[in-house]
Amino acid sequence: MAGILRKLFGHRAPPVVPKADDPWVVADGVIGGKPHLFRVRTNAMRLVRSTEYSEMIAISWEYETDASGMPGAEDLGRMKVLEDRLENCLETEGVSLLTVVVTGDGVREWQWYTRSVEDMMRIANEGLQGEQPFPVSFSHEHDPEWRAFKRFAQTEA
Repeated sequence: MAGILRKLFGHRAPPVVPKADDPWVVADGVIGGKPHLFRVRTNAMRLVRSTEYSEMIAISWEYETDASGMPGAEDLGRMKVLEDRLENCLETEGVSLLTVVVTGDGVREWQWYTRSVEDMMRIANEGLQGEQPFPVSFSHEHDPEWRAFKRFAQTEA
């Protein structure tokens, strides 16, 4: 719907403007006996109208691992490039917001909430032009109550 309105009226969503006080909490934990790192944007629901960002897209990257379950330096570097590029294009366009990053047991997953899956994929592809392909897969869940986010964030906002 947002894509159609933009085409009809030239409307562009306001950018998500993270501030210096945009808090992320980093924690470690164990899932299935394996260590995991969690990064959660605690004020995510205050940065956007959560009811407008009702689609959750998970981007998963499976990586080779040793006994620690964490990615090696080369994968970490490429993961940072992917995350930075996606944040720059998706949040600037106001179409999506990165909310959670989980790493462990051979997988890193980024959870994004978006207004439009179609717009997110188009803008992400444009923003990643010129990069070597990333070994990622995408999954989608309609989540207007932000249940996926609330599993990681102790929030009532």
